Amino acid sequence: MQTDATLNYSLDDSPKIDASYYDLALGANISGIIVGAEYEVLGDASGDSTKGFTTPLATLHKFQGWADVFLGRTGGSNNDGLADASLKVGYAAKGFGKLLGLYHKFDAVSGDNSDLGSEIDVLYANKVPGVNNLKFLAKAAFYSKGDTGSDVTKFWAQLDYKFKTK
Repeated sequence: MQTDATLNYSLDDSPKIDASYYDLALGANISGIIVGAEYEVLGDASGDSTKGFTTPLATLHKFQGWADVFLGRTGGSNNDGLADASLKVGYAAKGFGKLLGLYHKFDAVSGDNSDLGSEIDVLYANKVPGVNNLKFLAKAAFYSKGDTGSDVTKFWAQLDYKFKTK
C-alpha cells in the first residue's frame, strides 16, 4: 500500500497557491497475478488560489493514462483539478511475459464539466525467443471523452535490446 500527500502554500507577497494532492494505492502480485486500485487527486484552485495543483516537469504518461490527454491540463493551470480512479489487472510469468490492463475514470474536482472521461490501457511485453537480451512491447490506449474533448486511440510497438558489458 502506498500513500502520498502534499499541500502547497505561498508567501504573502507571491501569487496565491493553495492546492492539495493525494494518492492512495493498493496492489498485489501473487503468483504472477497482478491486481491494484488507485485514487489520485490533483487539487483544484480553491479559495484565493490562482491555480490548482500542477506537475509541469512530470512525465504523466505513466500516471494519468497512456493516451496523454491530460498533459497540458496538469502541467498548466488545472483550475478544476483532476481526480483519477483506476483499477489494474494482469498476469506475468516466465515464458509467458506480462499482460496488463488498466481502467481509469477521470473527473474534475470542481467546475461545470465534471466528467473528464475514461480510459482503457493494455500492455503486453515478453522476451523475443531465440534472441538474447531482446524484448518486445506492445501498448494501446483507448480514451473515451467525457463532457468535453474528443476520443483518443494510440498504439505502440517497441523492441528493447539490452547491451551487456563484462
